[in-house]
Amino acid sequence: MDDQVFGMGPLLPIQLKIALSRVVPLPDEIIVFVSLCLGLGVLIGVCGAAFNKILLACLRVTDRLSFRTMLVFASSLGGVAGALMVLAPGFVGGGDSLVQAVFSTSATLGLLVGMLVVRAGMTFLSYSAGVPGGVFAPMLALGALVGMSFGSLAHQLLPALPMHPGAFALAAMGGLFAATVRAPLTGIVLVAELTASFELLTPLIITCLVASLTAQLVGSKPLYELLLDRTLGNETKSAAG
Repeated sequence: MDDQVFGMGPLLPIQLKIALSRVVPLPDEIIVFVSLCLGLGVLIGVCGAAFNKILLACLRVTDRLSFRTMLVFASSLGGVAGALMVLAPGFVGGGDSLVQAVFSTSATLGLLVGMLVVRAGMTFLSYSAGVPGGVFAPMLALGALVGMSFGSLAHQLLPALPMHPGAFALAAMGGLFAATVRAPLTGIVLVAELTASFELLTPLIITCLVASLTAQLVGSKPLYELLLDRTLGNETKSAAG
């Protein structure tokens, strides 16, 4: 009641209240579950490094476009986004509704992968075109899609284990943020607070730490540091020109 009156509820009201004892009810299954979290962390770390690399590559391409070409590109992208908004709203937008839908529905693996590809493409193209929207909320949505896809695949390969794919989706949300921004502690606290899902802190912590470490090992720099270097470089070129 207090949350409804004072607006103190979670911004992403997933509230995945699944105790770890329900995810892995038997002690022998803990090793398998932790191994999956470690594997998810490595996967998310690679995805985070790829996210940064692709985003910067798209920005470098758009930097070379003329004003007229950029205007046509942004207008075309807006038309595609508008069509998707009518035909498939889940593929566009900030991602808040998509994250909640991912946890509340049982989408097929093919649909999850399809949404992941389309949303990732729209995120890179929109940001490189200078369209408002940023990367923070889309990043959480992409992480949820990767984690849910991973959890669904793990459930298909290991049907005997009563794993909940939502646990991996929750962990992947924080993991992708940790891998791209290189701030695992912030990712852990951020996702836990946004979703009010404190019962699954263990997989969230494991995934965020492993994802951040993996991104560092593959040589990826933090996203905002890369964007700052790009801005300073552009200003230097403008001053020199």
